[in-house]
Amino acid sequence: MSSIGEQIVVAAVSALNAGSPPCVFDRERIADLVDADLPRGVVYPLRESPASPFLERKPVVRPSLTIVLELRALGTSSLRPSQAVDPLYVWAVSKLAGNTLGGLVHELLEGERNWQYGVGDKPICLLTMEMVATYQHLTADAEVVK
Repeated sequence: MSSIGEQIVVAAVSALNAGSPPCVFDRERIADLVDADLPRGVVYPLRESPASPFLERKPVVRPSLTIVLELRALGTSSLRPSQAVDPLYVWAVSKLAGNTLGGLVHELLEGERNWQYGVGDKPICLLTMEMVATYQHLTADAEVVK
């Protein structure tokens, strides 16, 4: 079995790839992307924050997990890079915001978004967005949703 945090990331990738997504969403990027790979979404965990002080002992803890979505798209002569990445953003929000991911999370909210433009002379837009998931698990068992 895997931790609830890992289960959340896997469930998020599955939710993003369900239906007819505007691109493929991968779990982490392990190789450089080339133009032929775009548009593309990459999902990975960024940080996990405990909800209660470390020394406080409770049977159930409610941490939050921040996952990152990196959305990349290539512009064209008739489509600006930010316009090319926008459908990926719209899809991600529609699939994840408010989703409980099959009961794994209590709340999944959109966090910060950052845009970066251009890689060399290519009209690429990278939109990095955070989603913050709040969930519960037993203090003594990070695999069991409570």
